[in-house]
Amino acid sequence: MPERVTSLEPPANQLNEEMLIRRARDGEHELSYDLIRPYERRVCAAAFAILRNEAYHQDYAAHHPDNPYIVNDDAPKVTHLRQQFPDLYTGK
Repeated sequence: MPERVTSLEPPANQLNEEMLIRRARDGEHELSYDLIRPYERRVCAAAFAILRNEAYHQDYAAHHPDNPYIVNDDAPKVTHLRQQFPDLYTGK
């Protein structure tokens, strides 16, 4: 007996999704948008969260020079790299 994947969605939505998948697989390709639509908002929200986090971490050391990680771990590494590769260091 095939193992059934549990979903957080109510069973009616899960059955509707299974029906849409079956119909799209059988040739009704225009139904694929109906399959994607419920997930679009979640995917967009996740993408925007990632971009927001990327912006927050950009130039973190410059914005948080007193952070213990920056002081104890990051700054010594940057200093060492600057000494080892002075021609490549841009001083950003």
